[in-house]
Amino acid sequence: KGAAQSFDVYGPVRVNVATAGTDLVLAWQAGTPLQSTNAAGPYTAVPGATAPSYRTAATGSSKFFRVQL
Repeated sequence: KGAAQSFDVYGPVRVNVATAGTDLVLAWQAGTPLQSTNAAGPYTAVPGATAPSYRTAATGSSKFFRVQL
């Protein structure tokens, strides 16, 4: 018999986006948030962002976000 394995399983990760004053607030359940200036990528980790939320100024050029599990 093999040893039992235990792992966390997340369904689809939802990224919620809201505004707070002039800031943008991202919220998600788990994983590493990634950002890019192009929807096709490349994506890089968002510095300083940890689940469950990240807040940043909503200024400058467009950014695209996704979460990597």
